[in-house]
Amino acid sequence: MPRRTYRHRLQDLIDNPAISSRDKDFSRSLLTHYERKGNLSSGRARWVKKLEARYSPDVIAANLAKGQVMLARLNAICERTGESSWARGFINSLQGQVMTGKELTERQIKSLAKIESEYSDAAMSARQT
Repeated sequence: MPRRTYRHRLQDLIDNPAISSRDKDFSRSLLTHYERKGNLSSGRARWVKKLEARYSPDVIAANLAKGQVMLARLNAICERTGESSWARGFINSLQGQVMTGKELTERQIKSLAKIESEYSDAAMSARQT
């Protein structure tokens, strides 16, 4: 079996669909540094371990189970929003938060309720007429 280098480990993190965009960008930065220098400092190596722990299959499964109801709600409204709309971006951000095990704030939940009302069946039919 070939040796797993930081290149492989970081690429696995980047390819992980559950990773947040911020952590993906950070992983890309670490990978760029590794490819340029050929090694990582102890602090950077520590971050690779932290990211691997944060996005391990067990942690992701636990976070999904914990936020299953909220994710179902977010997925339902996400399908109704336009691909390039602000609402879609906001919902995608909330989905990422829930998938990493974070709780939504009261203000985020209020904004989500407002988006849900804007994309309800009644509001959608009113816009079409």
